[in-house]
Amino acid sequence: MNPVALRIHRPLWRATLSCLAALALHTAQAAEPAPFPSKPVHIVVPVAAGGSADKLTRALAEKLSALWGQPVVVDNVPGASGNIGATKVARAAPDGYTLLQQGEGLTLNNILFTELPYDATKAFAPVIKAVVNPQILVVNPNAGLNTFADDLARAKAQPDTLTLGLPGNGGIAHVAHEILSQETGARVRYIPYSGGAPAALDVLAGHTQATLITLAASLQQERPRHAKAIRTAGIALR
Repeated sequence: MNPVALRIHRPLWRATLSCLAALALHTAQAAEPAPFPSKPVHIVVPVAAGGSADKLTRALAEKLSALWGQPVVVDNVPGASGNIGATKVARAAPDGYTLLQQGEGLTLNNILFTELPYDATKAFAPVIKAVVNPQILVVNPNAGLNTFADDLARAKAQPDTLTLGLPGNGGIAHVAHEILSQETGARVRYIPYSGGAPAALDVLAGHTQATLITLAASLQQERPRHAKAIRTAGIALR
């Protein structure tokens, strides 16, 4: 190469190298992921507001918001046994900013529904087991049911006359009581609701005689003595 030509182009070459180095540094910095979370996080609860799942999630969201320094928003998306809320999360960007609060519903819906708009085994990844919440049979005091034996006896003697409010069709409460019916011959009339809170409210109002809801929700209804718990329900899925 001609030495004169080399001296003429060296400043341009140095400037080019400087620009390339700056561009490489900028690209490397842009490629680094921002610390999580860098924007609001949404937690979808696939039941109506006011129930134990909703209250648990709101308490958790408050703690997470303080820990992360970002808003954590609870979105109640009830309907279709939790499938509407689950579908919303399954179709969201898989970036950790849209979470689903749901328990056995994902497993049960996979069994009970022949077709779902999502694949539960691929659309979701477990994060944390937040709570263990037993199911409680709660009755209106005016229903004349003081023990679990009273409930079974009436459901056998007068099939389909006792009304049992359920927090959704196909949920754990529904499955648990259906197993009980098959084992004992006791039959009730199921009344589905969008969540445990509206189911409990109708028991308090006397529109239904009983409901099967979580322990946390039942304790709230018992405090003013407007309803009473007569049985803890457990179920093992085999």
